[in-house]
Amino acid sequence: MNRAKFIFCLLNLVFVFILIQFFVPLINELFQGSELFLLPMAIFCLLGILLIIFSRKIETKKKRYFMINGFSAAGFLIFVILHNVFYAFAELSAEIIFLKTILEFMHGLFFIIGLIVCPLAFIVSSLIIIIKKY
Repeated sequence: MNRAKFIFCLLNLVFVFILIQFFVPLINELFQGSELFLLPMAIFCLLGILLIIFSRKIETKKKRYFMINGFSAAGFLIFVILHNVFYAFAELSAEIIFLKTILEFMHGLFFIIGLIVCPLAFIVSSLIIIIKKY
């Protein structure tokens, strides 16, 4: 349980840093156009996977919220990458209307999941864990 709590705290710190990276212009300019831009997101994803692994050993109701937190953290980067992959495939298949329509639907779906559903699930599960003092 202590490992899960520690990973949870690190995950929230990285999430705050990612928000700062997106919304504070000074920090945004430092990372813009660099491979370092993806580093906090990769760390966020890996910490989410670690939280999933460590929270599997929890025996109480807490497990559900830690698992949601870990899956939403790991899912953020995965769904963003899938969104970009399906967008590229849709652009490559511009000649085939039926295939392009399916691929555009898929890239839109993964965009919504990656940039709206996963962060909201992360925030809500984090707040539940903090409020219930797990």
